[in-house]
Amino acid sequence: MYRILGESVDVFSDLFGHQIICILLKFCVETISGLNYLFIIVLSADEELFYRLLTANLSAITLAVWNVSMLIFPMDSATKEAKKFIDLCYKIQAQLNENSKEGEALTKLINCSHNFQRSFHAAGFFFINKGIIFSLVGNVATYYIIMIQLNENQYQKCG
Repeated sequence: MYRILGESVDVFSDLFGHQIICILLKFCVETISGLNYLFIIVLSADEELFYRLLTANLSAITLAVWNVSMLIFPMDSATKEAKKFIDLCYKIQAQLNENSKEGEALTKLINCSHNFQRSFHAAGFFFINKGIIFSLVGNVATYYIIMIQLNENQYQKCG
């Protein structure tokens, strides 16, 4: 079963790796666009329209964050549980006699588990874990700062 699970993770990563990359890029662009639009709204909108647009943009950003989180967290959890399984096998093996049949079977299971332990990846470019969230936030923040600088230059020329 562990072998089949490892092969399933590889097949999933191969089939949907490029789509995951596109989803993450869309998340970054959508978040930057929403934040930029919020910046523009703060500078130029009237009060009634301001609250409607603010609510709409914050809802879109929240939905994008939720969708990406629901993509990343289950993949990370599955990988961590596979590692916990191997750790549990080592703990059980430490409690058994070295020459027992159970110990030998557990040793084979551990070796097999090491060979078939997989991680989700995006078409082989990077592994998908919780650490990617910080990369996404860093990229969004960097490009948002650039967008703010471009918008300030544009408003200074117009004003």
